[in-house]
Amino acid sequence: MKRRANTIVEMMITLSIFSIVSAISMNVLYNSNRAAKSIQAQVFLYTESQSLMDQMARVVERNTIDYEGYYLREVHSALGWGSSDYGYYGQAFVDPGSGGSSTVEGPFDETGYGTLCASGTGTYPDDCALPDYSSADTDVGLNPFDTVTYGDYLDSNAFCFNSTDCDNLDVHVMDEIMLINGDGDERIIIGRESFTNDTSGDHYISKIELTGVDSDGDGIEDEWTCDTKYNCNGGSSDLPFANDLTIHNTYETSEQMDFMPISPSSISITEFYVIVTPLEDPYRAFSEAEIQNQPQVTIVMTVTLSDDYGANVLGDVPEITFQRTISTGVYSEVPSYE
Repeated sequence: MKRRANTIVEMMITLSIFSIVSAISMNVLYNSNRAAKSIQAQVFLYTESQSLMDQMARVVERNTIDYEGYYLREVHSALGWGSSDYGYYGQAFVDPGSGGSSTVEGPFDETGYGTLCASGTGTYPDDCALPDYSSADTDVGLNPFDTVTYGDYLDSNAFCFNSTDCDNLDVHVMDEIMLINGDGDERIIIGRESFTNDTSGDHYISKIELTGVDSDGDGIEDEWTCDTKYNCNGGSSDLPFANDLTIHNTYETSEQMDFMPISPSSISITEFYVIVTPLEDPYRAFSEAEIQNQPQVTIVMTVTLSDDYGANVLGDVPEITFQRTISTGVYSEVPSYE
């Protein structure tokens, strides 16, 4: 039997069908590969970010909110990360007594607040003449205690002073986490940072640890210096520069630096802020019923892949927003003044 040969038209049709099927197959394979890489990138980003969040949560759980530190920066307008005025927040709760100086201007006075002798001169108690005027000092658990002079205590807290807006949600929102341990001698600050010579635009979560210094010998730490594992460059005070985490820090190639990154280089933090609750230390403001809750921090951060890692991802680079609320683990007043 004689076989009929394929015509040119039939061959062209066959080749066309084969080309279409091949193109569809290649497109399916490409999209499948792209989807697989995208899912892989999302899983990687989620895992790395959760690990970072877990790391920050463990730090919060071992410490408590550093109300003194927040007070100095948000109310007292301190620029640096350590100050000899540490303790002003706690002093705001103490009435120096009816015989105290009439010139005291509350927490903003350079001599402190609630620390004058009843005569109005000298520092309580060491410089006070006998008898001891401790009986004249009163801690009523309100900030500020004098509602006649300074207004309603609800208009003041560790983050805001003498304003009817002191209870707004915006007041709760901070750019960094400031923590202190239960003994009041170790502080930790965590925030978002980038480096000026890093042209990628990536941002990192960085941390610094500060050790307390008892400058006046009263047994309470009132000044701060960087922990020895950090190489701080803020001058003779051995602290980070005052504008670190505000104006981005220059990258240092040494193993030690001031604020040290704790997030992996594979991810970039596009947004980071924390919500601090309550706005007052409940162990100091024990008469303010509105804030009698254990201090907690809500961390909100948006994370994407860093430029170097994201370049290997087909398609859009994923971005995920995380939020977690963590309660602090210190259940007592942290000593910050005598």
